[in-house]
Amino acid sequence: MSNAPLKVLLIEENADDAHLICLLLSKQKKRPQSTPPAFEVLHVKRLSAGLAFLEQMKIDVILLDLSLPDSHGLNTFEKAIEKAPHIPIIVLSSLDDERLAVKAMQLGAQDYLVKGNIEGNLLEQSIRYAIERQILITELHRKTKALEISEAYRRNIVENNADGIIIVNEDNIVQFVNPAAEHILDRPSEKLIGQLLSLPTSDIAVSKFDVVRQNRETAVIESRFTAIKWQGKPARQISLRDITNHIKAKATLRKQAAELQRRNAELDEFAHTVAHQVQGLLSQILGYSSFLEMHWGDDLVDEASLALNRIRQSSHKMNNVLSEILLLASVDRSDVHMNTLDMERIISEAKKRLTFEINKHQATFQHGNNWPETVGYTPWIEEVWVNYISNGLKYGGEPPELTLGADPVPNGMIRYWVKDNGMGIAKIDQNKLFKPHTRLNQTRARGEGLGLSIVRRIVEKCGGKVGVESEPGKGSTFWFTLPHT
Repeated sequence: MSNAPLKVLLIEENADDAHLICLLLSKQKKRPQSTPPAFEVLHVKRLSAGLAFLEQMKIDVILLDLSLPDSHGLNTFEKAIEKAPHIPIIVLSSLDDERLAVKAMQLGAQDYLVKGNIEGNLLEQSIRYAIERQILITELHRKTKALEISEAYRRNIVENNADGIIIVNEDNIVQFVNPAAEHILDRPSEKLIGQLLSLPTSDIAVSKFDVVRQNRETAVIESRFTAIKWQGKPARQISLRDITNHIKAKATLRKQAAELQRRNAELDEFAHTVAHQVQGLLSQILGYSSFLEMHWGDDLVDEASLALNRIRQSSHKMNNVLSEILLLASVDRSDVHMNTLDMERIISEAKKRLTFEINKHQATFQHGNNWPETVGYTPWIEEVWVNYISNGLKYGGEPPELTLGADPVPNGMIRYWVKDNGMGIAKIDQNKLFKPHTRLNQTRARGEGLGLSIVRRIVEKCGGKVGVESEPGKGSTFWFTLPHT
């Protein structure tokens, strides 16, 4: 068998969906370095570009979105199958056009996958089964139409297929059953051939039904219907697959996920309670420290006065860390209402909160007053700006010069950013910045490193992304995106 990768033509406009599919297909089991990958993905955004690809090279399978810039709906599928009738096509469907995908299957598509519910193993299996089914159908059509080979050879192709195969005529009378179908249905072919098909049927191209076997175990069977020619006459091919173990595995995963969610909620509640209790104790420490300084500060020796100041500073730092932890927990478990943001006011409030630090570092700012409208949660987005501006004050030049701005980016998003005049960050260190407890080797500031990880959680909860662009000696630009209204 050839080790050459399967060539997958992905015709998908949405860059995020395309990236996810490419990522899923790249995550294969470990293979020797000398062995090529299992899949080679060729991605285009327009149907016209995809059809042009078909003229240039051999494609093994097509992943087709029905909603493209230059074609929409069933017309997209009809053009593709007309151009490549012998290449298996898997339709990529969103939840709101699943019925359209079913119609495409009735017209000859091998499968459809709902975007957002695609998993790596499911995608790989769908591709391989689609290729197998297309090979089978192509062989059946070609051999039947040409009448060049014997019925025995044609049966051999079907009988050795991994799926169960049943062929019925226009009156729904069973004409053929392969060994895999006998095993799946737990019934010999003699009791099926010549009989009216007794399996549940539906207009839906893909359906499921239960089979009670002789050992009284119930199996869940997935069936797929395809129009074919059999012995020169119109017929239907019914592909059967036992998905019992798959259904059980999904149920187990759901149960484990629910248990994990319950335990996480308990742990979160425990951490929340402890953080509040510790904050209460810190308030007492700060109160007693202030009391000592107020009444006996002038009588303390230098070492005692220094120790008292350090107690107060450490208590303030610990209180800030606890506040960040509580904010992080609230982001994870809160379901807030997103609304249109007044970004000018939010930035103004963030700068007011940092007045002491801004004056301390003698920082200067450059930014306009007309900000693009986006949606988010105002208290959280204010925290994002506070973290980014504070970061610029700590790691900017001397004095810090900060520029704030915004610009549109693809997929209906707006990118907001803070640029500083600091030392810059090496590429190898940039990926670490948004992880908890990460602080790079910079000498001007010390801390616990929770701020940027909170920023990432907040922005992702609001539907955006975070990042940094930087080169050593050229400053840094920290950015985040939000959906445009």
